[in-house]
Amino acid sequence: MHSPEPFQFPGPRRAAELLAPAGDMECVRAAIENGADAVYFGLQDGFNARARATNLALATLPDVLQELHRRGVKGYVAFNTLVFEHELAAAEEKLRRIAEAGADAIIVQDLGIARLARAVSPDLPLHASTQMTLSTAEGCEFARRCGVSRAILARELSVEEIARIHAATDLELEVFVHGALCVSWSGQCLTSEVWGGRSANRGECAQACRMPYTLDVDGQHQELGAVRYLLSPKDLSALDLLPELLAAGVVSFKVEGRLKTPEYVAQVTATYRRALDQALRSGTVELRDSERRDLEQTFSRGLAPGFLAGVNHQRLVEGRNPKKRGVFLGWVADANLPLHRVTIALEAPLKRGDGVVFEGPDPEAGEAGGSIVDVRVGGRVLQGEAAPPSPSEVARAARPGEPWLVELQFARDHGPDLAQVEIGARVFKTKDPELEKRLRATFEGDPRRRIKIELSVRGAAGAPLEVTARDGDGNEATVASTMALEPARNRPLTPAVLAEQFGRLGGTIFELAHGHASVASELAEPLIAPLSELSRMRRQLVEQLAAVRAASVRWQVVAEPALARLAPATARVGAPAVVPAAAPPSSAAASRDARDGFELSVLVRDDAQVEAALAAGVQRIYLDYLDLVGLGHAVERVRAAGCHALPASTRIAKPGEEKTLARLLALAQDGLLARHLGALEEVATRRAAGDAAARALQLVGDFSLNAANGLTAEVLLDRGVDLLTPSFDLNAEQLLALLDHVAAERLEVVIHQHLPLFHMEHCVFAHLLSNGADFRTCGRPCERHAIGLKDDKGWLHPVLADVGCRNTLFHHRPQSAAEWLPRFRDAGLARFRIELLRESRDQAEAVIELYRAALRGEVEPKALFKELNAEGKFGVVGVTRGTLPVVGR
Repeated sequence: MHSPEPFQFPGPRRAAELLAPAGDMECVRAAIENGADAVYFGLQDGFNARARATNLALATLPDVLQELHRRGVKGYVAFNTLVFEHELAAAEEKLRRIAEAGADAIIVQDLGIARLARAVSPDLPLHASTQMTLSTAEGCEFARRCGVSRAILARELSVEEIARIHAATDLELEVFVHGALCVSWSGQCLTSEVWGGRSANRGECAQACRMPYTLDVDGQHQELGAVRYLLSPKDLSALDLLPELLAAGVVSFKVEGRLKTPEYVAQVTATYRRALDQALRSGTVELRDSERRDLEQTFSRGLAPGFLAGVNHQRLVEGRNPKKRGVFLGWVADANLPLHRVTIALEAPLKRGDGVVFEGPDPEAGEAGGSIVDVRVGGRVLQGEAAPPSPSEVARAARPGEPWLVELQFARDHGPDLAQVEIGARVFKTKDPELEKRLRATFEGDPRRRIKIELSVRGAAGAPLEVTARDGDGNEATVASTMALEPARNRPLTPAVLAEQFGRLGGTIFELAHGHASVASELAEPLIAPLSELSRMRRQLVEQLAAVRAASVRWQVVAEPALARLAPATARVGAPAVVPAAAPPSSAAASRDARDGFELSVLVRDDAQVEAALAAGVQRIYLDYLDLVGLGHAVERVRAAGCHALPASTRIAKPGEEKTLARLLALAQDGLLARHLGALEEVATRRAAGDAAARALQLVGDFSLNAANGLTAEVLLDRGVDLLTPSFDLNAEQLLALLDHVAAERLEVVIHQHLPLFHMEHCVFAHLLSNGADFRTCGRPCERHAIGLKDDKGWLHPVLADVGCRNTLFHHRPQSAAEWLPRFRDAGLARFRIELLRESRDQAEAVIELYRAALRGEVEPKALFKELNAEGKFGVVGVTRGTLPVVGR
């Protein structure tokens, strides 16, 4: 891990977009009325990463976009999941209808969908979802080559890292600034897929990061007290970092929350509207404490700047509760069970009718809480809000060091069970009905977000009156009276009269920009028209200008079916461009494998596993090591044995880590297992520049590149990937369907592995085994200890660190494709991989030999599965078939 060099921020960009979430039409209205510049939402029937949201019907999309455009707001459609081969035709039809409806952009995860969308509509803007895991300028360049114009950057980046990317890319940059954080890098989480068959890459996240876990260190349980939610991050709030983000080159400021309420959308949008306007105007953000409390009240697990302020493993996860908490009120000082009262040391305002919760030792077991009937101070019932004294009042108090105590009265019949309440427990305000009512008022009823217009008036006696309305976006509409103007005897049509009549715009989306000064009259003499006619003209003017504003953008939509045009290019992409020219098989076993028509490779993580692979005669060995020094020695050992050594890149790279990739490439004389788009782009760039070493190495694209269909496979192979491992989201049938588009010799299938569940920037080692904030101060406990997290079923899942100080939580049992080997062989697949985790040398050799025997037909697949499933046979509690047999999820 290398410390990044100091970076000089570029000058500020003035363009800034506030982007709000919407899970339904009520949330769309809340976003509009509270100041959003753009709204993003998903459609029903799949292909968006929030399948549990209500979402919008495709049939209503034209109307929704017209309403957004009428109000001066852009609409982005989330199409941000992986798409399987059999779904591509339906995806094309939906993309076509989205483009025809005039969406301002679509948000995509799948590289193949980006290619398909570009074929459907050459000019429809494409935004790369955070699910595409873009965290470097090189990754952004890869996306740009796919037609992407904006990158929604990973949430694990700091402001400084974002600035570095901005300095090296022409893409627009969008960044999440508020809302829930995933503990795993987006697009790299397989937990829901493995545990429940509902993939996060398909919009069906099961929120496994919000579950309780216990810690195991070197085989022993580690007591952590009340800290049980070890992977549940606090929510993100970047209010105070908005000026820095502007200076770093961010153009779109995104709020998470398509599963949240319209009240949440209203509050967060309004608060960030004020803050962003302040940052643009003065370079600072100065909000009242009450505004920040209201923001926290609508939804919060505790607010923090996340990774935007840099890596701090002690700040990201508190671990005491995974749920919405709201505003922290104080601590329990006393409880009077007979009177149903609780005394708390108050630190934030509350009032009668508010809901509170008293934190218990186990939130999953239930916590006491309820609505406050009365608030008492010194035995007196308060009629209004109870608030702690201000600092100046505390300074004047007789005993300034004492807490401010208030007594909360609860209902006797349906109040909380106060027997559960412990002295010293934290108290949170979970509900504020008054705030909710105030927020609903912002988006119910007449529009409150109004568009300013100016009027110009023309006419003469005997001719119609003409009035033109213009808005600040360059739109205009003109109406004429149905009767001629007449000379006025009294009350002529002065600018003031015209402004009074045409300014009656209540209930509409318009208002005069400057009152009477908004009317420019060219009437040369005193003239008059009936007031009823002026009213009719005003209504017509409003309708026409609204219609002009509602007109959607018109993208080019190619009539010829896109898949038909792309099919010839994706028809069975041929043999690898680069095959290592290393020595022939160095063992009798490898020679026999080749004669039997298959190649078995192994991924190893330590020296004992290297020796096991070599002893088993494996010719092709992937090396995934924690440290680069040990990796270098392992590469030398493998190559000295006459075998191919292919270092594995990290799954993630960030600005400032270029030296790590450079070192890996220096070691990758035979090949590189590339796990992120930036690594692919770096190799492709070196090859294009004539780098002989880059041209000679074999580039293997790993599962983390998320190739779930033939179009994506083609994108990756076209950019220089020689051998590709399909996405782990595919079941066996879907994997075999790839062979209609990709030659079998271009695919390598993993047939035995512990599936990686969470891949995290958050370091569990540093958080729980040190007081350090990052790799510079943690003392590197990952080099001294083996840890695992035990879930509520009692399964102990190993945690490993990588060379980039990122953690992966692996499934406790390996997944085996043993029963699918005959089908794979019959389909022409010949390249297979075993991935080891913590197996000893003997265990590793046994696993390798069992699979080799099965591939030769010497062991029946079911017998192999049974053998592997023997408890304790290989240091694990059996294996699982995992997701491979599941068809048609």
